[in-house]
Order: sequence, then C-alpha cells, then structure tokens
Amino acid sequence: MTQAPFPKEQTGRTKKPLEILYSDVCGPMNTRSLGGSLYFATFIDDHTRWCEVRFLREKSDLFDAFCEVKALLERRSGCKLLSLQFDNGEEYCSTQMEQYLTENGITHRLSVPKLLNKMESLSARTEHW
Repeated sequence: MTQAPFPKEQTGRTKKPLEILYSDVCGPMNTRSLGGSLYFATFIDDHTRWCEVRFLREKSDLFDAFCEVKALLERRSGCKLLSLQFDNGEEYCSTQMEQYLTENGITHRLSVPKLLNKMESLSARTEHW
C-alpha cells in the first residue's frame, strides 16, 4: 500500500486565527543558552502563520510556555484556541496538559512524525538549530 502524495498547494488553511495551533519542541541543544535553556518550543497559528518561540530549561517547562503563548495569542486575536496539534512527545502528553486542554475545550490532534504536511514549515524552522 502506498501513500498518496501531499497536495502541491495549501488546501485546508483555517478560516480564522487559533482554529489550529501547531507546536513542536526542539532540543536538547549541545550548549545551554545564556538563560540556561536546553530546549525551545515553537507555536505556529495555521491561519496567520504567526510564530511564537519560548525557551525551556527542561521539557517539563512546556506547559507554562504553552499557557503563556495561548493567553497572548487569544488576547491579540480576540479568538479562542480551538485545537492544538503536536507530535506524540511525552512533554505534550502529561496529565496536566491533557486536563488543561479538556477543561478549556481545546481538542488535541496528534501528528505522525516524518509525515507532517501541515507541520512542514514548523519542522523547517527548527531543524537548523
């Protein structure tokens, strides 16, 4: 069985901000940043392609970074976050994160590593660091 090729043009971009927010964590880096971080997280809105980056000392700092970015983007856009898409990384699958998403009515979508058409721009932003 073969996989159908990805479309050459974007077909399913969302209609308004924060319908889908893509996120990924990169690291550990070989050297800590000046602030002591070994990782960073990226958050990209599907509609606007706006990207926020947060530096993380540890992967466990992701939840706080996500809450900060969510509040910032909701305040700026006037829209509520509807869906968060990420890979199946353990930092995204914590009980704290799952509970927060459920309580706030945010659906989570899992991406398949290496088969991420929508998240290609996200991976491209992180692979050079």
